[in-house]
Amino acid sequence: MKREDILAKSRAESKDEMEEGINKQSFYWGVITLTITCIFFAITKVINHGQPFFEFPAILFAYMVGMNIYNYQKLKNTKYITMIFGFGFGFAFICMTVLYFINR
Repeated sequence: MKREDILAKSRAESKDEMEEGINKQSFYWGVITLTITCIFFAITKVINHGQPFFEFPAILFAYMVGMNIYNYQKLKNTKYITMIFGFGFGFAFICMTVLYFINR
């Protein structure tokens, strides 16, 4: 391989790592924004009408289930904790969904 080819390949790989890092950060900011929005609407429901707000934690837990199960599938041999968290968040999602339908 020529030196120029090696340098071009190295530059292309580092760009992919940069994009991967940016995508990872965007997911973190997305979950922070989602959490703040759900908390805001849950607090407004309680302050205004004293209504139950089980749908908002259900949305958050559904997001966390998807994120953790996906991470486990992609990193099978290294991240068993993500599978445990995924199932835990799945259980919490089911509980919040059931409570939402019971208290409608």
